[in-house]
Order: sequence, then C-alpha cells, then structure tokens
Amino acid sequence: MNDDLAARLRDAHKRDIVDFDLYLDAASAIEALHIDANRYRHLRECNSGSLVIVHILGVGDDDQVVLTETDADAALDAAIKSGSEG
Repeated sequence: MNDDLAARLRDAHKRDIVDFDLYLDAASAIEALHIDANRYRHLRECNSGSLVIVHILGVGDDDQVVLTETDADAALDAAIKSGSEG
C-alpha cells in the first residue's frame, strides 16, 4: 500500500462525502498485499518452514552467503529499507 493511499484513508473521516474510489483503491491494495504475503509464506513453507536465501557474490564456494530464518528476514528488511535489491 502506498503512503498516499494510507494518508487518504487516515483523512477520510474529515470529508463530508464518501469517496468510493478510495475504498476501491484500498481494496485493491489490500488484495495485492495479501498476494505478496502468500508468496512469502509459500517460500517459508516449501522448505520445511525455513526461508533460505543464497546470495552468490562470485563463482567460488566462499563467494556464497546463506541466510536462514531470522537472518533472512533481517536481510530482506534491510534491503527494503535501503531501497536496494541485493
């Protein structure tokens, strides 16, 4: 859900008219978030409940970083926060 939609939802009570487009936008955003959450849950559950991320930095065995469980969640959160893909 983008920040603008969240702000519009927070301020909706201040308007005298009902903004049905706002509700439709919110429903679409919620559905998209649900799909993303289900994808992430599937990634966790398809490996015996453990999310495993392998980050390959080069061609050798020493050039691979394996992240599991809390480390993987922390790495994903940090990448999202920094706006990076890696």
